[in-house]
Amino acid sequence: MSSKSVLHTLGEKVQLPPSDYPVFARLEIKPSVLGRLVSILFKLSPLEILVENYKDFAQLYEKDISKANTVKSIQITAQETGLALWQTEYIMTLGQVRTP
Repeated sequence: MSSKSVLHTLGEKVQLPPSDYPVFARLEIKPSVLGRLVSILFKLSPLEILVENYKDFAQLYEKDISKANTVKSIQITAQETGLALWQTEYIMTLGQVRTP
């Protein structure tokens, strides 16, 4: 898999491609104009990352990396009250971690 940047929307369920190696994602998510103004005085509401299978995600974190434990999709969301503080589109770049 070569690194490729793709535009996605907050709330969209993004299917991750199958891979023989662990995959990492770089997300470029920016606050909206309103969000930049609000951030002068307040902390912005956090975004949430939803993973299709939390157990698989936890096992990856614990370094139990195997094909049986892969994350199939992720979804980036904002709380409804904070949705206007973030741009609705973001860029995701996927890459691979080569392990011996």
